[in-house]
Amino acid sequence: MKNITIAGRNCFESGEGNTIFIFFHGWAGNHTVWNLQRDFFQGKRSNKKSGNLSGIKVVTVDLFNHFSDFPDTVQDKTFGQFYSDKLFQIIEYYRGYKIIPVFWSMSTLLYLELLKVKKQLPINRAVIVAGTCKFIDDEQKTGMHSVGFKKMYSSLEKWYPESIIALAEGYFSGSGELQWMKNYKFPPRLGNLLDQLNYLEITDLTSVLSSINIPVDIIHGTEDKVIPLGMGLFLRERIPSSTLHIVDGGCHNLMIDSHLTVNKKLSEITLDKTL
Repeated sequence: MKNITIAGRNCFESGEGNTIFIFFHGWAGNHTVWNLQRDFFQGKRSNKKSGNLSGIKVVTVDLFNHFSDFPDTVQDKTFGQFYSDKLFQIIEYYRGYKIIPVFWSMSTLLYLELLKVKKQLPINRAVIVAGTCKFIDDEQKTGMHSVGFKKMYSSLEKWYPESIIALAEGYFSGSGELQWMKNYKFPPRLGNLLDQLNYLEITDLTSVLSSINIPVDIIHGTEDKVIPLGMGLFLRERIPSSTLHIVDGGCHNLMIDSHLTVNKKLSEITLDKTL
């Protein structure tokens, strides 16, 4: 695995080929949440019987300590705009490949922020894993789970950091184990965390969905406590060329707890002759 820096972000490359998966983590994660996907494609490449996947490059991106390096001095950009610009620079770096970005959770919002200002991106297809276009509670439960969000916000200052750690363990994973929390500093500093939650609360990028002009695969679990399955259905209805893949029993950490299903779907995408 090769470590390179793009737009000030640590990016980890493995494999060679004309098709490239670029994996972006969500609000509470880092590049290690995609370890099982990276290992899967590396294993496939070393298996001579699996020649169909021999031309895949994998890049996992670390957006730095759960987005905690958003500078206080930035005045002309919101939190989302600042990090979406990083996404753009990373995607642009790999122009010339058949690019398939994979967005988990909050990074979907950053992708949509990017589409607001740059209508054409050098990507061939996109994958949204447990993603959302808004974190606003509504009757259809297409935003962040109301109980989780309000509990997180109200107890944060009093019980930080124990409250956010316990909430993440209880809501993100069916197993209650989050290895990436042990590998990297979590959570970020309180002031930055409050800024992030404020961004999530006020952001609604529903209007951008209809402008997506590439095939999009949406993967969503039935037991997601952070972003309910209703959001997966909501995205499918509004993204023109999208397909929804429902993972029975899948939680928010789909790429870990349901990695066999996610990996199978990603491998099927690489075999699509229209790519």
